[in-house]
This record gives sequence, structure tokens and C-alpha cells, in this order.
Amino acid sequence: MPGYTYFFVDSVPKQCICPICKLPMQAPVVLTSCQHVFCDSCLRPRHRRGHSHNRASLDLDSSLMCPLDEQRVDSRNVKSSVELSNQIENCMVRCPQEPQGCRWVDIVRNVPSHLETCRYVAVLCPRTAGTWCAERFSRNTSIMPAQGGDACKHEGTCPDEQVWCENKCGLRIPRRKLARHAEHDCVKREVGCSFCRKRFLFDTLQSTLDKPDSGGVNPQFNSQRRQQPEASAEAPPPVPRRAASAECLDGGRVRGAPPIDCPLKWCGCQFKGDRASVDRHQCDPAASAHHVTLLAELARAQRRELDSLKRQLRHLPLVHSGRLVWRVDNYAEKLADSTPNRELEFCSVPFYTGRPGYRLQASAFLNGNGSGAGRYLSLYVKLLPGEFDPILDWPFVRPIRMRLLDQRDGSAGSRRHLEESFTPDPSWRHFKRPGRDASAAFGFGFPKFAAHELLRPEGGSDECCYLRDNVIFLEIEVLPDAAE
Repeated sequence: MPGYTYFFVDSVPKQCICPICKLPMQAPVVLTSCQHVFCDSCLRPRHRRGHSHNRASLDLDSSLMCPLDEQRVDSRNVKSSVELSNQIENCMVRCPQEPQGCRWVDIVRNVPSHLETCRYVAVLCPRTAGTWCAERFSRNTSIMPAQGGDACKHEGTCPDEQVWCENKCGLRIPRRKLARHAEHDCVKREVGCSFCRKRFLFDTLQSTLDKPDSGGVNPQFNSQRRQQPEASAEAPPPVPRRAASAECLDGGRVRGAPPIDCPLKWCGCQFKGDRASVDRHQCDPAASAHHVTLLAELARAQRRELDSLKRQLRHLPLVHSGRLVWRVDNYAEKLADSTPNRELEFCSVPFYTGRPGYRLQASAFLNGNGSGAGRYLSLYVKLLPGEFDPILDWPFVRPIRMRLLDQRDGSAGSRRHLEESFTPDPSWRHFKRPGRDASAAFGFGFPKFAAHELLRPEGGSDECCYLRDNVIFLEIEVLPDAAE
């Protein structure tokens, strides 16, 4: 295969790029005569193609041609470059499943082991092994069997799985066809009596109608039924009056049937009754006027609630100085909720670098993310779509400083803030103008920003200088561009 196609966190040094595939080299080899370096998989196919017209030459001619200077090189002088291989394999990359939502970040050599457990890798359902369903699923959808268990959750949802009919007719039907079978084809489906509102099983009615001495069935109906074989099988057939009279009252109302609600109960109508009275209620002009009044009042209430939310949104405090001080309350509880199997991301309010200015947001993983998972506080900054983006300069190149603020008593000069900073790489796509979807914004920052040891009490005290009263303060500051 050619070079690595991973998402590299930082720019890859030029000497690590393969001149053939233009990607970071995978298994780099060096031609000792000219010191040119290529991916082993890029160089070997060229050698084979060069001798494809004469298979015997593969054994007789062990030389190959350097793709850059076109000089003949003895294949025995092609050596693996261990130094370059180690340099590339120690570069930081993002998970190949980043577009699906994985936030894992680590070195290249750890990618294969990560992909074996990554929750966002598409896999076939292990229970079915693709026998009746060819779909692939992400491990993140929790379709995998529990440890030591036999059941696979996907087996209970796959549309192609053969399942027993819920009416107990004895047939197994694909789940996607089950609803139609139950409504139109099942011999155990319920059908309505043509004389009352009582419902019976289809096969019960059929067996009753097919009996020559069905006593009580109108003979004229049987005659008409024989003369109209094309009539729909789903039409409710008559039943003997002696079988239905015990279940029905005059007027077609079923004895003991519970009252049903008006369909507009959700907006406040309290009317209840049997089906016939509910139908009359819906056609009653006075009831219709009452329904309109209820709907109008509901619309006014929703409008008031919407106006209230808009007022709250307008009064939210916004930072336009480019410096955000973020107070994170209930640190211990939030850290406890962030287990290794449940990465919780906490986001600040958006802030701006000025008027007009870039719109940004800080995000923190208190129990770490990627290479910092379980041992560090990870801190990132996101570029969000903003109102002034069309008139700003892109890509974003302003330096950013991040701090975990020291809360000890005393003067500002005596405090030791934990600080990291970086200058954006203009070639990285995440510093280009963001799209309209704010949820797709990707953070940049430090997965190992602050070790958990720094946020634990010191010397037997109940607090440390960075964590007091179960609160930490994080500062994000966008610095002026050095070119300005």
C-alpha cells in the first residue's frame, strides 16, 4: 500500500514525504547510492513493472532505476530506513474514524491497536455473520453482544430477520414484512363484524361462513358472496346474529367498551364517549368553535414562551475581548461522571476576538481525551461559524494561550499559572473558515494539558492551588498576530 493517509495533527517534515505517492512514508527504504527515500510499496511495483515484459529478467537483473535521478541501482543497495520509520511512527495522528466522531489522538504506531477497539469502526454483526443481513454497523451503536452474553441487540431490530408472527398463526416472516402480514394476510388477524363493532379472528369468521348450517347467516348474502369472487378478502363479512347479539346492544355500541378521548385532547378538550358520540362531537359546530379557542390559546402560550427564550438569549453575556475566563463548577462530580468508557466534553459559552472578530469556544475533557485519557485534563479551542466570517482573514493564524489559573491567596506575582500556547498552522484544514454546522467544528489544543496530580490536594490539605471549593478556572486568550 502507499503512504499513510491518516489525519496528522502537525505538519509532517518534508523528508518524511514519499516523492511517488506524496504521502507520509510507510515502511520507508533508502537507496544507499543516491540517498533517495521512498515507500517500499511505491518503489517495488515500479521495479516489477519495468521487467514485466520478460519474467526471466526478474532473476537475472537485480537492479532497479531511481525514480528521481533515473540512475540504475542494485536492489541489494535498497535498505530500510529505521530512523525515518521511527520518526514517522512517532508523529501524532487522529483516528481514521474522525469523520464518524472518534476523538482519539496518539502516535502512528498505535493506530492498528486502537482500531481493534475503536467504537466508531464499522463491523458486521457477529451474531448473524452476515447470513441474512449485509449491513455494517459502528461499534458505537452498541449492537455488539455483552461480555459473556449470547444475545445481540441487532438481532432484535434487523429488518431482514425471520420472526414469528405476533398473532401466533405459526408463520415466520421477515421483520420488514411483518406489519403488512399482520394487517392483510394473517389468518389470525382481527376483522370487524358488519353488524356491530365487535371484532373477531379472520379464520373464525371464515369457518363460520363456510358452514352450510351456519344458522343465522343470511342465505342471500352467501349467494351474493358466491357471485362476487373478486370482492376484497379484507371486507368485514357478516356473522350469525345469534353469535353477535350477546356482545352488542341496540345502536351498535359494544357493551362494556371503555370511553375514548376526543382526538384534540392534547390541546385541552375533555370530551369522552363511545366512538359514535365522539364522531358527532367532532362534527358539532359548538365543539369545533371550542377547539379553535383551545388551539388559539395554546399558540399564544407557545408564543409567550418563545419570546421569553429570545429575551434570555439576547441578555446572555458575551465576551468580545478575545480573553475568556471559564469557571468550571462541581469539578469532582463532573470528573467522576467522565469514565474511560464515557468521554464527556464540557463546552464554554462562545466568545469573540473583537467587534468584528472570530467566534471561538473552549472545550474540556476533565478525564482526558486521546493520549491523555484517564490521566490528564484535555483542553481544546474550536473555531465556530460567526456573523463576521465573510469579512475576516482566513485561515486563522492568531496565537492562542491556555491557562489553568492558580487560586492561591496573595498577589498576582506569587501565583504560578499552568500555561500552554501554540500558533496555528495555516495549512491545517481546521484553521480554515468553518462551515455552517457548529457541531462539526473540531477542537485544537492539548490532550495532556494538565496532569490529574496537579488537581489533587497538597501536603494533607483539603485543597490545592488550582482546585478550590470544587471549582477550577480555565483561561483562553487569543493573542495579537505577530505580523500585526
